[in-house]
Amino acid sequence: MTDETKPATPADVPQAPATPATPATPATPATPSSSSEADRKVAMQAQLTQILTTVRLLQIQVQARQQGTVSNFGQSVKTIVVDLGRGSRGNNVTTLQQFLISQNKGPAAQALASVGATTYFGTLTRVALAEFQASVGIRPALGNFGAITRGYLRVNY
Repeated sequence: MTDETKPATPADVPQAPATPATPATPATPATPSSSSEADRKVAMQAQLTQILTTVRLLQIQVQARQQGTVSNFGQSVKTIVVDLGRGSRGNNVTTLQQFLISQNKGPAAQALASVGATTYFGTLTRVALAEFQASVGIRPALGNFGAITRGYLRVNY
């Protein structure tokens, strides 16, 4: 057999120089494609907060009904004989806050329910009290717990 008739073997075939493979580009994490994605997240967070507040309020109402405390809050709030306002602290404030939560007269009462009774009379308590006062016709509805509100509660609760 001559070189021309002999079958070619891998050692006889000229090798082309190897070209290095192109390295894979690492994947980049997905980012919001626009502000609409961020807006959706903010809206979903707001909905979740609202749902959690509603659940907390419902839990408080169920607990109050089970314990018969809805009317007890009305009875308890009548025992407060001092004026309360922003900065007040103590059991009287807690009693007032529990009463306002049980009455659920508006968004501030719902927000107060999400926080719970804290023993501190702050802005949230003042606004929830003003909502209650406005809803029952106490004027001016300033959110201060004084003689007018105490008188209304004594007669109506």
